[in-house]
Amino acid sequence: MGTTTKYTLPYPEDGDSVDVPRDVKALAERTDSVLSTQLAAKIGAVSGSNVKVARGSVTFSVNAGQLAAYGSSVSYGTTFTAVPVVLIMPVASSSAQHVTACLNNVTTTAFSFTIKNHGGTDQTNRPLYWLAIGV
Repeated sequence: MGTTTKYTLPYPEDGDSVDVPRDVKALAERTDSVLSTQLAAKIGAVSGSNVKVARGSVTFSVNAGQLAAYGSSVSYGTTFTAVPVVLIMPVASSSAQHVTACLNNVTTTAFSFTIKNHGGTDQTNRPLYWLAIGV
């Protein structure tokens, strides 16, 4: 079994026995190790800069194909020194419905969002995850 130069990720070479589960497992385990090491190094490098991370979830309702509420305000639960970067994303759904959520009025303590579009049929309490990163 060969390995890549930079991260020593394993891969099968000509002449190696064919064992897909073994090979995929070896790649997954090495990738897990590399990512853990890389992330720990990155977090250590920025930990002295007082980076803050806040996260949570919020829900909105869909009734008879119509949104019950078009927007909401969310508090981070902490105060950032400067306006943070905020990401908002729908929770994965087996029905593959889409959501277009627009951020409004991002401040050091909260943000608001508006749902512009959604796909699918009736659902209640449709969840969205959010993440705020800043100092």
